[in-house]
Amino acid sequence: MNSVSPQMPEAARDERGAWFMQALRGDSDAATRLYDACVPAIRVWLSSRVAEDIAAECAHEAMVRAFRHGRRFEPGQSFLAWLRTIAWHLALKELRNTNAPPGA
Repeated sequence: MNSVSPQMPEAARDERGAWFMQALRGDSDAATRLYDACVPAIRVWLSSRVAEDIAAECAHEAMVRAFRHGRRFEPGQSFLAWLRTIAWHLALKELRNTNAPPGA
């Protein structure tokens, strides 16, 4: 599954990256738009792969981590794909922890 729909105009994909850069500079409106545009999409994408509670938690946590590690984002790249990668790694970690034998 692609991180963005192939029908989505490139400008819309770049818009998320621009919002992220604005949010990193302190624009709270850009941060809100970014959260509202990305976190539900990531949650839906993850929920087709993991339990809904894990999907919701990891989608939110991915955005938190994106802001903590914003310097790692490369402008011009797909922000949603980057965020999805973060969320997927968080979900995998949660699944490993959930399925680990007691005391492991």
